[in-house]
Amino acid sequence: MIKSIFKSVIFSVVINMGVYLIGKITGILSPELPVTPDGQPFSLPPLLMACVLSVLAAFLVYWLLQRFIQKAKFAFTVLSSVLLVASFVTPFSVPNISLSMAMMLNLMHVVVAASVLYFVCKNDYSYEK
Repeated sequence: MIKSIFKSVIFSVVINMGVYLIGKITGILSPELPVTPDGQPFSLPPLLMACVLSVLAAFLVYWLLQRFIQKAKFAFTVLSSVLLVASFVTPFSVPNISLSMAMMLNLMHVVVAASVLYFVCKNDYSYEK
């Protein structure tokens, strides 16, 4: 599982750094618009930390589900999908955010969710042998 966590973190970070840089170059990610909870403009370090922490939290949840639920992979996929859809609302809660910036932030959510789901579902961590 450690290898999958590492791969998922690397994938999420690299792809989201690319999305971030494309957003900065094209002007979609506004440097003036405060996006973070403490009112700071969106920048690379919080993005990277969010990727890492999200992946770690997801794998922890999957590990816990394995311990208590027989169909952990299915439950994790459903839970992840619901949380992903719920996360689509958060960028729109930022005042004066453009639609293109909100969609760029949502794309970053999709990258992390897809990475986690791919690396969890790709491998069987089942302890039911």
